[in-house]
Amino acid sequence: MDVSPEYSIHLLLEKQFCIDNRLLVDYLCKKNDFIMQLEKKLKVFGGVPLTHSTLLSILGEYRSPNDKIVRLIADGLLLPIKKGLYAVSPEITGIPLHCRWWLIL
Repeated sequence: MDVSPEYSIHLLLEKQFCIDNRLLVDYLCKKNDFIMQLEKKLKVFGGVPLTHSTLLSILGEYRSPNDKIVRLIADGLLLPIKKGLYAVSPEITGIPLHCRWWLIL
Protein backbone atom coordinates (compact mmCIF):
# COMPACT_ATOMS: atom_id res chain seq x y z
CA MET A 1 0.00 0.00 0.00
CA ASP A 2 1.45 3.33 -1.07
CA VAL A 3 0.85 6.22 1.32
CA SER A 4 1.20 9.85 0.28
CA PRO A 5 3.92 11.90 2.01
CA GLU A 6 1.30 14.32 3.36
CA TYR A 7 -0.61 11.46 4.99
CA SER A 8 2.61 10.07 6.47
CA ILE A 9 3.41 13.44 8.01
CA HIS A 10 -0.14 13.63 9.33
CA LEU A 11 0.23 10.21 10.99
CA LEU A 12 3.58 11.16 12.50
CA LEU A 13 2.17 14.43 13.89
CA GLU A 14 -0.88 12.63 15.26
CA LYS A 15 1.34 10.05 16.97
CA GLN A 16 3.57 12.78 18.42
CA PHE A 17 0.49 14.68 19.63
CA CYS A 18 -0.76 11.56 21.45
CA ILE A 19 2.66 11.03 23.06
CA ASP A 20 2.84 14.69 24.11
CA ASN A 21 -0.67 14.50 25.58
CA ARG A 22 0.20 11.35 27.52
CA LEU A 23 3.33 13.02 28.89
CA LEU A 24 1.33 16.10 29.87
CA VAL A 25 -1.33 14.00 31.62
CA ASP A 26 1.38 12.02 33.46
CA TYR A 27 3.10 15.24 34.52
CA LEU A 28 -0.16 16.80 35.77
CA CYS A 29 -1.09 13.64 37.67
CA LYS A 30 2.31 13.49 39.35
CA LYS A 31 2.15 17.20 40.18
CA ASN A 32 -1.35 16.83 41.62
CA ASP A 33 -0.22 13.82 43.66
CA PHE A 34 2.75 15.79 44.98
CA ILE A 35 0.48 18.70 45.98
CA MET A 36 -1.88 16.29 47.74
CA GLN A 37 1.07 14.80 49.66
CA LEU A 38 2.19 18.30 50.68
CA GLU A 39 -1.31 19.16 51.87
CA LYS A 40 -1.37 15.94 53.92
CA LYS A 41 1.94 16.87 55.55
CA LEU A 42 0.64 20.35 56.37
CA LYS A 43 -2.71 19.06 57.65
CA VAL A 44 -0.91 17.05 60.35
CA PHE A 45 0.01 20.30 62.08
CA GLY A 46 -3.64 21.37 62.32
CA GLY A 47 -3.93 24.70 64.07
CA VAL A 48 -0.36 24.75 65.41
CA PRO A 49 1.84 27.52 63.95
CA LEU A 50 4.82 26.41 61.86
CA THR A 51 8.26 27.92 62.00
CA HIS A 52 10.26 28.65 58.89
CA SER A 53 12.72 25.85 59.71
CA THR A 54 9.86 23.35 60.07
CA LEU A 55 8.58 24.33 56.64
CA LEU A 56 12.07 23.98 55.19
CA SER A 57 12.26 20.42 56.50
CA ILE A 58 8.83 19.61 55.03
CA LEU A 59 9.78 21.15 51.67
CA GLY A 60 13.25 19.59 51.57
CA GLU A 61 12.45 17.84 48.28
CA TYR A 62 12.21 21.18 46.47
CA ARG A 63 15.22 22.87 44.90
CA SER A 64 14.15 26.22 46.33
CA PRO A 65 11.90 25.70 49.35
CA ASN A 66 11.82 29.43 50.13
CA ASP A 67 10.25 30.11 46.74
CA LYS A 68 7.71 27.37 47.42
CA ILE A 69 6.81 29.00 50.75
CA VAL A 70 6.21 32.28 48.92
CA ARG A 71 3.96 30.46 46.41
CA LEU A 72 2.05 28.69 49.18
CA ILE A 73 1.40 32.08 50.81
CA ALA A 74 0.33 33.57 47.48
CA ASP A 75 -2.02 30.62 46.89
CA GLY A 76 -3.52 31.07 50.35
CA LEU A 77 -2.40 27.68 51.67
CA LEU A 78 -0.08 29.25 54.23
CA LEU A 79 -0.86 32.35 56.27
CA PRO A 80 2.03 34.45 57.57
CA ILE A 81 1.60 35.32 61.25
CA LYS A 82 4.87 37.18 61.70
CA LYS A 83 8.38 36.83 60.32
CA GLY A 84 9.33 33.16 60.33
CA LEU A 85 5.97 31.94 61.67
CA TYR A 86 3.12 30.60 59.55
CA ALA A 87 -0.32 29.04 59.95
CA VAL A 88 -1.78 26.39 57.69
CA SER A 89 -4.88 27.61 55.88
CA PRO A 90 -8.30 26.59 57.23
CA GLU A 91 -8.91 25.26 53.71
CA ILE A 92 -6.42 22.46 54.49
CA THR A 93 -6.86 21.97 58.25
CA GLY A 94 -10.59 22.42 58.49
CA ILE A 95 -10.01 24.52 61.63
CA PRO A 96 -11.42 28.06 61.34
CA LEU A 97 -9.03 30.86 62.25
CA HIS A 98 -11.23 32.11 65.07
CA CYS A 99 -10.80 28.73 66.84
CA ARG A 100 -7.03 28.90 66.99
CA TRP A 101 -5.87 29.62 70.51
CA TRP A 102 -2.60 31.32 69.60
CA LEU A 103 -4.38 34.08 67.68
CA ILE A 104 -6.01 35.20 70.93
CA LEU A 105 -2.73 35.61 72.83
